Amino acid sequence: MIISKLSGGLGNQMFQYAAGRALAKRLKTDFKIDNNFYKHQPVNITHRKYELECFKLKAEIASDQEIRKLNYFHFKNQNRLLNVLHYHLAPVFEKNYLQEKNPHNLDEKFFKTKKKNLYLQGSWQSEKYFKNIENIIRKDFDFKNKVNQHANKILNKIKSTNSISLHVRRTDYISNTNTNKIHGVCSIEYYKQAINLIIKETKDPIFFIFSDDISWCKQNLQLNYSHFYIENNKNWEDLKLMSNCKHNIIANSSFSWWGAWLNQNKEKIIYAPQKWFNLDKLDIKDRIPEKWYLI
Repeated sequence: MIISKLSGGLGNQMFQYAAGRALAKRLKTDFKIDNNFYKHQPVNITHRKYELECFKLKAEIASDQEIRKLNYFHFKNQNRLLNVLHYHLAPVFEKNYLQEKNPHNLDEKFFKTKKKNLYLQGSWQSEKYFKNIENIIRKDFDFKNKVNQHANKILNKIKSTNSISLHVRRTDYISNTNTNKIHGVCSIEYYKQAINLIIKETKDPIFFIFSDDISWCKQNLQLNYSHFYIENNKNWEDLKLMSNCKHNIIANSSFSWWGAWLNQNKEKIIYAPQKWFNLDKLDIKDRIPEKWYLI
């Protein structure tokens, strides 16, 4: 059995699910997820909730007993000290534990392992981890429900026009000191350049603006093209709308990464930020699919 630990927001959960699903498929074994993170979240991070229930996938939740068989250092009631101990001790003492070595580069152990009983912990933010079962992942991430009535009107507009999603990620990227130090936010110059490039490739473009800080977008983006600001939706509804746009301008965010990846337009144009992290030394070559454009 492969058990994949989930953590973070919807985009992160999707990566962790997809990697575990692909590994279980390759090794021809069962696959379950560990969502205990959402029951006992550390106090120093942005509060999240388990969100994969929005998809048609049938994700089985691993029991504490199943988790402990693979991950002896699993603590039901976690605190910061136990998390630190777990992070350092588990890779050393656990034979059935695979912790991502570096979240910014592919972990070769993932591709080499032949263990059919394994607990996965990491970000796994590259399509290379699950590219071999792309069709299965797309099917798993088919949305279960219809969007709300207002969002459905937007969805129809998106489907009937030369729609371009533009995502701006801010909030915790600014308010959380540690997150800001690592990620930072995409600059206005990035969005201006992406807009100028994409309008040369599209006819009668209409922009659909997605953000966790729409007020900031309205004050600062100053678009001279037809556009709509998308507000008051659930996360999965925004993701569904985003994925139905013809083209995408994404932020340094796993959320809009998936919005672009799920876009099934064969002629889609995707612009992504070259500066994904504040720290220049961090490599993103495995994070961005080959056919996407970096700015």
